Amino acid sequence: VEKRGLTIITTGVEALHFLSSFPVKTICPGGTLNSENRTVLVGDEVVRALSDMRANFAFFSSQAIDAHGTLFDNYRSEIPCINRMLSSSECRVFLCDSSKTGRLSTFRLCSLADVDIVVSDAPLGQMYGDEFPDVRFI
Repeated sequence: VEKRGLTIITTGVEALHFLSSFPVKTICPGGTLNSENRTVLVGDEVVRALSDMRANFAFFSSQAIDAHGTLFDNYRSEIPCINRMLSSSECRVFLCDSSKTGRLSTFRLCSLADVDIVVSDAPLGQMYGDEFPDVRFI
């Protein structure tokens, strides 16, 4: 809340509403309300808009991470949007709570090899650190 000069890019409907209370520049790249997950905007227009943007950090999550460090999600329409933002970001931060570890979900999102930092309440560094030595686990 104390930070100034931030610009936040989000397709999250709830995040847009929440951020409207703070003095931060917030950019929404447009899109269509996801019919499966009505809290996020998706579509080709989001991917095109994100192609013209760059971020210092991309914070993201997924529904599951398997034993091999592959991240999965439930909603296929969100994956191109997330991957576009990841490719346009200097540092990719994966947020993963312990309920997502060792699970599977429907659609492959990416791998821990595509991530710079993992923030978790689980000991993921112990689980994946040897296989992904370039990833910082917090």
